[in-house]
Amino acid sequence: MKVYYGYENIENADILVCDQHEDFFIATDAIVDFPDTIPLLHINPIQTTLLYEDYGFRSDSQQHYIYMDMVCAFFIIDCDEQEKEMFLLQVEEELVAVCEEGKRIYILDKHHQPLIKKWASVYKLAIEFILF
Repeated sequence: MKVYYGYENIENADILVCDQHEDFFIATDAIVDFPDTIPLLHINPIQTTLLYEDYGFRSDSQQHYIYMDMVCAFFIIDCDEQEKEMFLLQVEEELVAVCEEGKRIYILDKHHQPLIKKWASVYKLAIEFILF
């Protein structure tokens, strides 16, 4: 997962565009003092849900991006397998995407972070958030 930056009106900006989604341009660097810079997270999902389109998009080159300010991401550190399965059943309803980056990373709406913490506690799971 890598951070990119999205822009809508960049006619006069000195920026190297690396991807595009219709009239939305994606760059590797943020433009200093540019209004409306949108931080994006490039992901390689192994699963997306119906909620994905509310939090991200697939670019014209078929790459997946999510809006960083809208999501939280976590992975499971330690758990009992049966407890993990029960936890994931709870998480499934709120899930946006799942990625595999050495560890399985679950992406959800950032407003669900307190709920995820509570569920992890109930199921005695150790989790770590990587996006807040």
